[in-house]
Amino acid sequence: IILLAAILVGLTSDEPLFTLLGADRTGISFVNTIEEDDERNVLEYEYFYNGGGVAVGDVSGDGLPDLYFTANMRENALYVNQGEFRFSDETGKAKVGGNGGWNTGVTMADVNADGLLDIYVCRSGMDEPESRRNLLYINRGNLKFSERAADFGLDDPSYSTQASFFDYDNDGDIDLFLVNHSIKRYHRFDVEWMKKQRDPYAGDKLYRNDDGRYVDISADAGIIGNPIGFGLSASIGDVNGDGWLDIYVANDYVEDDYLYINQRDGTFREDIRSWIGHTSATSMGSDIADINNDLHPDIFVLDMLPEDNKRQKLLKGPDPWDLHYLQLESGYHPQFMRNTLQLNSGDGTFSEIAQLAGISNTDWSWSALLADYDNDGFKDLFVTNGYMRDYTNMDFLKYKAPTFFEEERKRGGGSNLHQLVRQMPSTEISNYLFRNEHDMTFSDRTKAWGLGQPVMSNGAAYGDLDADGDLDLVVNNVNREAYVYRNNSEMRSAANYLRIRLKGPDGNRLGIGASVSVTTADGMRQIQHLMPTRGYQSSVEPLLLFGLGSAEAAGIEVQWPGGARQSIAEAAANSTITVDISDADSDVQPEHATATEPQFVKLPDAQGIDFVHVEDPFVDYRRDRLLPHMLSRLGPALSTADVNRDGLHDLFLGGARGQSGQLYIQAIDGTFRPVDVPSFDEDRDFEDVDAVFFDADDDGDADLYVVSGGNDEIDSLSSYQDRLYLNSGFGGFSRAVDALPDMPTSGATVAPHDFDGDGDIDLFVGGRVIPGQYPLPPRSYLLVNDKGQFSDATDRIAPPISNMGMVTSATWGDINGDGTHEMIAVGEWMAIRVFERTGDGETIRFHDITSTVGLQRETGWWNCVKAADLDGDGDLDIVAGNRGLNGQMKASPTQPATLHAADFDGNGVVDPVISYFIMGKSWPVATRDELLEQITMLKKKYTDYESYSAATLQDIFSEDQLADALKLDVTGFATVAFENLGTGTFRPVELPIEAQFAPVQDMIVADFNRDGLKDLLIAGNDFGNRAEEGRYDAGRGLFLVGLGNMKFRTVLSRDSGFFAPWDVRRLRLVSTRIGTMVLVANNDDGVAAFGVLAPK
Repeated sequence: IILLAAILVGLTSDEPLFTLLGADRTGISFVNTIEEDDERNVLEYEYFYNGGGVAVGDVSGDGLPDLYFTANMRENALYVNQGEFRFSDETGKAKVGGNGGWNTGVTMADVNADGLLDIYVCRSGMDEPESRRNLLYINRGNLKFSERAADFGLDDPSYSTQASFFDYDNDGDIDLFLVNHSIKRYHRFDVEWMKKQRDPYAGDKLYRNDDGRYVDISADAGIIGNPIGFGLSASIGDVNGDGWLDIYVANDYVEDDYLYINQRDGTFREDIRSWIGHTSATSMGSDIADINNDLHPDIFVLDMLPEDNKRQKLLKGPDPWDLHYLQLESGYHPQFMRNTLQLNSGDGTFSEIAQLAGISNTDWSWSALLADYDNDGFKDLFVTNGYMRDYTNMDFLKYKAPTFFEEERKRGGGSNLHQLVRQMPSTEISNYLFRNEHDMTFSDRTKAWGLGQPVMSNGAAYGDLDADGDLDLVVNNVNREAYVYRNNSEMRSAANYLRIRLKGPDGNRLGIGASVSVTTADGMRQIQHLMPTRGYQSSVEPLLLFGLGSAEAAGIEVQWPGGARQSIAEAAANSTITVDISDADSDVQPEHATATEPQFVKLPDAQGIDFVHVEDPFVDYRRDRLLPHMLSRLGPALSTADVNRDGLHDLFLGGARGQSGQLYIQAIDGTFRPVDVPSFDEDRDFEDVDAVFFDADDDGDADLYVVSGGNDEIDSLSSYQDRLYLNSGFGGFSRAVDALPDMPTSGATVAPHDFDGDGDIDLFVGGRVIPGQYPLPPRSYLLVNDKGQFSDATDRIAPPISNMGMVTSATWGDINGDGTHEMIAVGEWMAIRVFERTGDGETIRFHDITSTVGLQRETGWWNCVKAADLDGDGDLDIVAGNRGLNGQMKASPTQPATLHAADFDGNGVVDPVISYFIMGKSWPVATRDELLEQITMLKKKYTDYESYSAATLQDIFSEDQLADALKLDVTGFATVAFENLGTGTFRPVELPIEAQFAPVQDMIVADFNRDGLKDLLIAGNDFGNRAEEGRYDAGRGLFLVGLGNMKFRTVLSRDSGFFAPWDVRRLRLVSTRIGTMVLVANNDDGVAAFGVLAPK
C-alpha cells in the first residue's frame, strides 16, 4: 500500500502545476497602470517602478478568500470571490478605492478584534505628508468599510512600503511594524552619526496596541529610524525559537539589513552582525520559512543579480574590492549583489547558501514566497521580478545619460528627464518558480509548472482560492492585468494536504504569530508560523496549508503567542481543522529532539594562546584584477611538537608579513605561554603560510621548517625563501641560514617523509603561485636531507613534480600497498596528483601515476588533502577539501570551468581569463570593466557593454591566441572522499551537502568517538574572495562521523560543540595533560581551542 501511494504521488498529468486564468475567466481586470511624463518618472522618484501589492483574505465572510490590489496611479480594487475562480469587482460598493495617492503595500488583519478582516493600505510617493497618510479600512460586514486610520493612530505619513501586524509583546493583541523608505541618497556622511539619527518619514516604526489605540514606541523599543534606510520588506518569525517573534528588515542600497531579536521585555536588539555573515546588497522582498524541515526558520532575501550572462554583463557594474573595503571600514556589514538564503544553524547563526541552493540569481526581483506548492511536504519558492526600465543598464549610465546632460548643458536649457527616461531599455522576463528537492537545493520549474510568461511583476500572494487543498497564486503586474494562477495539484498527483485555521484570543482572533508543526507517520516534521504579511507589499491568506505527500494523517502541535500549547494526536489528511486556543492545555509540553552529547567543548581563552594573526594591508586585486581570490592571505601557519623535551606538545603560529611568528610552550595544567624567539622576530618580514616540526639534523629534538608565501612582492623574490630553525635541544631556535637551497618561490605547504629511505626526514615543498603571474605553475621541490643540509633533487629524481601546478597541500601514504609511500598533492586548477617512488639510493625516481589510479579528471580548487583508511578495509583512501558548491561558478565534467592564461596584449603581464557555463554556454567571468582594465587593447573592440555582453572567449580572442595560451580546467568544486577500491584505482564519493557550504581549508581525520571508524573534522571559509561574487563565510565547522562504506553522518555545530565560523586556515590536534584538544588557526584573527570529550 505504501509503495502504491508513493507511486501515485509521483503520477503527473499533462496539465502543468499552474494554469494562468485570464480576466475573461476570473473577472479580474485590474491593472496597475504606470504612466511616465515630464514630472512623474523614475529620475524624479527613484521608486517609481516599485509597483503594488495584493492581499488575500475572506473580507466578505462567506468562507472564500477575496483579493485586494493596490495601484500606484489609479484606484485600488477589491474583488470578491464568487467561487470556482470567478470574482466580482466590489470596490465601489465597499468604498475601498484608496482615495488617490501613491498606494504601495497592503495587508489584511482583524485590527479592531471583531472577527472581521480589515484592510490596511500603505502609501508613499512624492506627495505631501497629508496625501501619504496610510489608510485603514475597518470592515463593518456586508462589504461595508469605513476608513478609520486616524482613529486607531495608524494614519502614518511616512514613505511606507508595507505593514506587518503581529503580537510582538505576547500580550494577546496585535501590534504593527511599519517598514518605510527614504527618498534621498546621501553622500559623504559620518556613517556612525547618521545611523543614530531618526527621520519621521523614512525611519521604520513599531506601533504598540494599547487597548485598541496604536502608539509609536519605535525609539524606546530599539527600532532604527535613520534617514538612510530604504526598507523594501520586513519578515516576521521566531528565529531563535524562544516563543517571541523577531523581525528581519530588508534595506535597499548601502544601509545594512536589520535583524531585530525580541528581548521579551518590550524591546528589540538589532543583532545582524552576530547572526549573519553577509547579506544581499540591494535587498528587496523577503520571507521567513523552514526550507529543510529541521524546525528552524530560515530567511530568504531577494536582490537584482540576473541569471543569464547578457543581463549580468549589461546591468551589473563592477564591484571593486576597494569600494567593498571602504564600506566595511565605514561600519557597514558585508553586502553582495545576489539573493541570499540564510539557513538557520540552530546555534544563533545562519549560513548563507543561496548559490548552493540554486536560487541566488533571479534578476530584478520583488516578492519571495516560500510555500509548498506541490504538496510534497517541502517548501518551494515563487519569485516575482521585472522592472519597467533597465535602470542600471551600464551603457545608459556610462554613456547615454552623461551625453544627454552634456548636450542639455550646452543648450542652456532645463533637462527634459522624461526624454532621457525613454532612452532606457525595457525588458520583460518571466517570474521564477523553484521546486524544493529535499536536500537544501532547488530546481527551476518555471516553464514546466506553467509560469513562463514574460511580465513585470511586483507584489504577489498565495491562498487556496477554491478551497481544494493547494495554494493558488495572485500577482500584481505593471501595465498588465493581474495574474491568477490556479494550482492543479489535485489533477497531477495523489499528494495529500492538511488545512489548519486558528482561532486565537479575543485580541488576536486569527492567531497571528502562532507556530504550528505537523508530524506524519514517516517521521517528517514541518513547521509554519501564521504570518500573513510576506514577500513584498502583500499578505497571504491567513490559513496554514501543509502538504503531506502520501501520508494519510498527521499529528498537530500549536504554540500560541504567550506560550499556550495544544496538540491533536491525529488529523485526517485532506481536511480542514480549526484549532481554538480555548481548548489549549497548559500542561502540554513541547516535543524536543533527543539531545546529542557534544563531542567538543570550546575552551576559555584558548588555553592562554593569545596570538592574533594580523594580515598586512596588501590587496591582490589592485595589481591582479582578474584573480578569483586573494593569494596573499594564506596564513597563519600552525604546527605542534614537544620542543623542550618535557613530554608536552608545544606549538608554533606563523605571522603575516610584518608580524613575527610565535612559539608557545605548554604548561603542566594544559595552558600555553608565549616564548620570545629572537630569530622569529628577525624574520618578521616573511609571510608564514605553513610549518612543520621534525628532526632535521638527527639530534633527537624537534626543529622547525617554515614555508614563506604571499603574493605581494614581484621584484624581491628573496622574501619567499623558506626557513629552517634548528632547536638547541630545549626549545631555543636559531635559523640555519645555509641549510636550504635557494628557493625563490611563494609556497603553500610542506610534507615531511624519508622518501629516500636513508633514515632521515626529507621534504616535499609545494609552490603556490608566481607573484604577478597567476596561474603559471610555480616551482615545487623535493629536498633531500643530508645530515641537516638540504639539496634540491627535484629535477634529478622527479621532473614532473617541479612545475606540476599551484600546489596547496600534500601528504604521503602507501596507497597501493607496495610498502613505499606515494606522494599525493593537490592544488588550484589541479587534479589529485599521485607520484609513485621506484628504485633505491641513486636510482630513486618518482613517476606520475595520476591517470593510472583514475584521478586525472578530478580537477578542482583543492585546498587540503589527507590519506587515511576511511572505510576500515585496510587500505588508504583519500579525502580532499575543495572550494565547495556554494559559489557562482559551477563546474562539471561536461561543463567545466576553464582558465586561459597568456600575455594577450604583449605588455609583459599574464592575463588569466576564467570562463564557466551559464545556462548551457561558456562565458567569461570578468565584467567588461575588469577585462578592459587588464587588457587595454580590447577597448577598441568592445566600445560598449552591449557588444561585450554577447562575447564568448572565442569572440574576444583569436583561435591562435587561445591555442597558445595555458589552459586549465576544473571539473568539480565539491569536497570529496576517494575510496581506494583495492584494484589500484579510486572512486569519488561526494561528502554530505553541509560539507559543500564553503571552502574546506583544512581537516582532521581521527576516530573521535572511538568506534573504530575514522571521522572527519573540517573547517574553512574564504573572506578574501572577489567582491563581485562575495566572500565565502557559510562554514561553521563540521563534524562528520564515519559510518563505514565511505558514508558519514553529519553532526552540526549545535550538536557537536565544534563551532568555527572564522576564516579558518589550519586545524591541529594537540595532546595536553587535561586531554586532547583541537586548535583552530584563523586568518586575520585569533586562535580557538576545543577540548575533545570522551564518548559516553
